[in-house]
Amino acid sequence: RYDCDSRALIDLRMRDGRGGERHRRIRTVAKHIRGRMHSIGRLVAPQHLRGLTVLTIEAPDRSDDVFVYLPSLARVRRVSMGRRADSFLGSDLTYRDLDRQRAEDYRIESLGREEVEGEPAHLIMARPEILETYLRISFLIALSDLAILETRYYKAGDVQASRIVCFPRASIRRSGGNLIPTRIHVANTIRGSETEVEISELEVDPEIDDRLFSIVTLRAEREFDAAGDARKRTRPDEP
Repeated sequence: RYDCDSRALIDLRMRDGRGGERHRRIRTVAKHIRGRMHSIGRLVAPQHLRGLTVLTIEAPDRSDDVFVYLPSLARVRRVSMGRRADSFLGSDLTYRDLDRQRAEDYRIESLGREEVEGEPAHLIMARPEILETYLRISFLIALSDLAILETRYYKAGDVQASRIVCFPRASIRRSGGNLIPTRIHVANTIRGSETEVEISELEVDPEIDDRLFSIVTLRAEREFDAAGDARKRTRPDEP
């Protein structure tokens, strides 16, 4: 999550350890409302999952509220705290990944230096204040502009990371004062699976109706990218 409102199309391409591949396409919208991040995403492909919708509302003093609308059952369910580590739509992402991350959510254990594809980076090893799935997380942050280039997730007893998330430098765009990756690669080293995330049709700080982020919208067929004549498209700056 970034300190800007946004609208985007997200493609997830998931490959399992046996070579099988699946695809998900999601239309997403995010907006800060009274200091809290609200986001909603609806599947537009494949057809058999079309209409499945996820609503996330930031809660500053605990894990965010997450609600999922299942069109096949015509019902909304809340994702419980105990299931935040579950796979998101069968990918290597989790529902916990949907939460907005803050520096105060972690306690720094060590600092170092490393290179990511030849680029010098800070290596920050941190422990989440709320222990859920991972005991430690390392962040590799570019010395040049503090862009996050990679994160590594370690469970208790892990010597090597269980999950590695990469943000390729070439995909990072500057927009609205933020460094926003438009491609993300997630590797699950235990299962041997991987997920490619591609972000397109990115709009930064468009006009978005607050009423979009509601349980009513979860059940509706309202288009996320309809903002009337006031819609504003902002092209990301060059890398």
